[in-house]
Amino acid sequence: MLEYNEFKEYMEKRVREELDDTLDVTPKSVRKNNGVMLDGLMISDSRSNMAPTLYLNDCYERYKSGDDLESIVNSLVDGYKRNKNYPDINADAFLDYSLAKDNIAFKLIGKEKNEDLLKEIPAVPFLDLEIVFFYIASQDEEKGLGTVLITNSLMENWGIAVDELYRDAMKNTPELLPFRMKELGALIEDLTGVDLEKGEEPEGVKGMHVLTNKRTYVGAGAILYPSLLKDFADKEESDIIILPSSIHETILLPVREDKIDEEIEEVNPMIRDINMSCVSKEEVLSDHAYIYRRSVGKIMIPESVTAA
Repeated sequence: MLEYNEFKEYMEKRVREELDDTLDVTPKSVRKNNGVMLDGLMISDSRSNMAPTLYLNDCYERYKSGDDLESIVNSLVDGYKRNKNYPDINADAFLDYSLAKDNIAFKLIGKEKNEDLLKEIPAVPFLDLEIVFFYIASQDEEKGLGTVLITNSLMENWGIAVDELYRDAMKNTPELLPFRMKELGALIEDLTGVDLEKGEEPEGVKGMHVLTNKRTYVGAGAILYPSLLKDFADKEESDIIILPSSIHETILLPVREDKIDEEIEEVNPMIRDINMSCVSKEEVLSDHAYIYRRSVGKIMIPESVTAA
């Protein structure tokens, strides 16, 4: 059994052997959300300004679980070949903010677990979360989004302030990544292929709606889309409990004002359990629910959380 560093060295050597000699294979550590550091192999092609990274951490877990080394090498190489023709970033449009600004979008991340990352990127505080920004370089139906996280140095090169970045991102994101909302019961039907008769939804699912965007990518930010929560709360004639299931989606639960404390007490332990057992560390958004108060039109942290 190879130790992790030996495994990384072996993967680098074998991936380099399997790929074209014109490609450069470079070990790289990448800081992800929530302080997660991932090890990868960055594949550079002199004919392209895009350099995909093949991550090794999960591959090592596969190896420890019994997958043989060559099958892992093959999966890495196949993954690169499937994505190697991803469109290049238009450098002129990217470096000129007057051209780039229409492709600026935002996402939500946690504050406490991202202290180091937040030293390097522009952000706008929102409750105990942070609104951060990325550039959408391309959208491909099969390969998804090509994105670049916006850093302080990039913003300085653009010669803009955070408030301008924020204003453009708030305008663009609902257009670039339109929201998608579906009843949780209907989503379970889609996933399982089982038609649920009315009233047969699993316990605790009734009334819940899953909110994300059309890409199911950093879709938790959709809670900040103009009038979205207001319209939903008005339709339901209730306040809304927001369960942050991940950075990619939230669950909305209409609730009467006199039932909020009771519901919060019930869902917060569930959120923490799900984060620990079902959500990857880098995709966790928060360990507690939020409330949209219809009477004031604002998202708030429950008093039971702030008092803890």
